[in-house]
Amino acid sequence: MKRAHFTGAVALAALAFSLVFGGPVFAQAKGGPAPAWMSDLEKVYPDTRYMAAVGSGDTRRDAEADASGALARRFRVDIKVDSQAMQRYSDLVSKNQDYSETERSVVQKVTSTANEQFINLAYSDPWTDSKGKVNIVAFLERDKTAALYRGIVSKDVALIASLKDRAAKAPGKLAAFALIDSALLVSRNSDRMVAQLQLISTTVAKEVAGLLDSAGLAKQRDELV
Repeated sequence: MKRAHFTGAVALAALAFSLVFGGPVFAQAKGGPAPAWMSDLEKVYPDTRYMAAVGSGDTRRDAEADASGALARRFRVDIKVDSQAMQRYSDLVSKNQDYSETERSVVQKVTSTANEQFINLAYSDPWTDSKGKVNIVAFLERDKTAALYRGIVSKDVALIASLKDRAAKAPGKLAAFALIDSALLVSRNSDRMVAQLQLISTTVAKEVAGLLDSAGLAKQRDELV
């Protein structure tokens, strides 16, 4: 009876630990056959369909951070948009009901980590090797991710057109300047997304890039000064 009581107490303690610290207390199984992606990532995640990177670490969280970091470095672009401008863009989108909840969430995520962020990220099942290192694949599907980017840029283009229309009807230069400045802000953020989209799908990137004209908006804004 005492043993049963002790075993039950241990089980409850383990459950409590798991709930508090956010995961099971049992270690992952070590060794066993390595998944195919450990030796041939391209075979499992062909580059025509996926962007993928393998990461490893002492824990699953460390492995995910390593894999996503390797993938993120491929998304670094040269278009610079300061954090204040990105926050203004995020605020504009969050108040615009033309963007879906998913699109607003994506914009919030992408603007939070500047030039090395990506969306639609997923992970493979982890594999722990005989030395206790956890290995995992971070990946995204090109077609699905490109479609999401296309949707957001298309909504940005519509927002830019609306801001330009309001500027044309504005009662004075100051109000027109503010509206064109906002349109330019949206356009430059879209430029950054298109630059990232070039790495995902050059076809879709070319399709939406022609819809943007940041240089023209900058000229129009400067003429109002």
